Amino acid sequence: MIYLTQLYFYKKEVLMSLSEKKKIEIEEEERYRSEIKTKISDSDTEKKNKLVAALLAFFLGTFGIHKFYMGETGKGIFYLLFCWTGIPTILGVIECIDYLLISNKQFQSRCKYKINL
Repeated sequence: MIYLTQLYFYKKEVLMSLSEKKKIEIEEEERYRSEIKTKISDSDTEKKNKLVAALLAFFLGTFGIHKFYMGETGKGIFYLLFCWTGIPTILGVIECIDYLLISNKQFQSRCKYKINL
């Protein structure tokens, strides 16, 4: 009988130590995620300049250079493929005006950023 109670308490200790390890792993993962969030939100070096994007859209919008600058590589390639039609030129001028008229917060939300960890 004593042996069974000792076994019970031993199992209980093992289970508690496993749950504590899991709790520590969860806390570490939460810390890691919060660090990533702060790196994403605080990375001033990665923020795009609205005026640069507008100028690129106006002068090089035909070739989609502003889309590459904004991180939209797929759209940039689309602009390159259809640059001979003149349609990307019109879209570039429209996007130049759009970039100049929207707020910085809206502009930054349109940008696609790379996460440097």
